Amino acid sequence: MKSIYYLVALLALLAFSACEKPANIALPSSDPKPVVFAFLSPEEPTIEVSVTLSNPIFNNKPSNSEFTVVRNALVELVDETGKKVILPFNLLDDNYSISQSLMPLLPGKKYKVLVSFDAYKVYGETTILDKAVPIKNVEATQLGRDEFDNIRYAFYTRWDDIANQANYYRIMMESRYSWGGQDTFYSLFLDQLQFDGSNDGKEMFVRNELSFSPFMMGEKNYFDCYLIHADFSYFEYHKRRLNYFGDDPFGEPLPMYSNIKGGGLGVVSSYRKTLVELTVGG
Repeated sequence: MKSIYYLVALLALLAFSACEKPANIALPSSDPKPVVFAFLSPEEPTIEVSVTLSNPIFNNKPSNSEFTVVRNALVELVDETGKKVILPFNLLDDNYSISQSLMPLLPGKKYKVLVSFDAYKVYGETTILDKAVPIKNVEATQLGRDEFDNIRYAFYTRWDDIANQANYYRIMMESRYSWGGQDTFYSLFLDQLQFDGSNDGKEMFVRNELSFSPFMMGEKNYFDCYLIHADFSYFEYHKRRLNYFGDDPFGEPLPMYSNIKGGGLGVVSSYRKTLVELTVGG
């Protein structure tokens, strides 16, 4: 009797498999969109705007991980009085740029970046933050040695938050080493975002560690610490970018932030920057 049941089950399985057909589903097609990035700061010598085309997943074209650089766009920077400058294309950096002396970025003033090419016409705007936030101090404390006899240091960066407003910060620290007194090498070892939140008006700080091989400590080691005081758009974009490229294998991807209007993608934002140099060893 059991053999009959097995035979019936086998015939049913074969019947279901025989009913399977290849599925031909038409995938939605989408056209590339302009992608514009402009991070404006009075502390930078140049104003730079990146213009590329997005690479949609469903566009019936071969996949490409790199965006196409747009070289024929009209890129304009307009202040709130209507003054306008055109940014020419920079072949060396594949972006549009001018010296800030041609259009000084003034604290508290609004600026608009307009980009047009082919049938596209998109724009983004931002207001320059009133002031940069000074770094209170940067210090290094020796912690001893690790299992490989490397010398461990803890770095502390402190600053005072601006009270009675939402503040967004990015703290970056990189080592700087000159080889033979000629070539200088940079290595970024800290890149962290902070929102003042419940720390409104209080002292804020970041702590991170770094190890040095013993032979390096006979020489001077130079570090550049940057404190970025940014607007909301700058913070939201970089929060998602750092999450996407981060080291946390359990971090969930976030939809990329964009404040570009007119059918485009990307970010136009502003930030202020302060720098403190630190020397360790030697």
